[in-house]
Amino acid sequence: MSAAKKKEGNSGSGAGKDGKDGKKVTINGIVAPWDWDANDDVIAVAITTNDDKDFVIRSKAAIRQLMRHMDEKVEASGAVEPSDSGELLFTMADFEVIDDGQEWAEEENWEAEEDWGDEEEDEKP
Repeated sequence: MSAAKKKEGNSGSGAGKDGKDGKKVTINGIVAPWDWDANDDVIAVAITTNDDKDFVIRSKAAIRQLMRHMDEKVEASGAVEPSDSGELLFTMADFEVIDDGQEWAEEENWEAEEDWGDEEEDEKP
């Protein structure tokens, strides 16, 4: 499978829903965990760009959608505005997976998780 291209529709709150209108942008980056609960479960995600900017996702619906694409490269459009603490808050309108991480595995002839755990065969004298 080559790089996946899946477009996901409106994922929740749009710009201006909370009375604020952020700057409309399109960003490219990797979906990454941003915050965890007491059980170490991911409860918030961000999109981290090549220039190390973290766009923290605001909408719970968008967080749920992006959690299915953790560590994948996406292109997302929406509105961004700084928080009082300086974080970049991103109200996502839609996104598209532009690299699901499988292409590099195929180039290396990996078969996803099937190549893991074969250590006993490698240890033959």
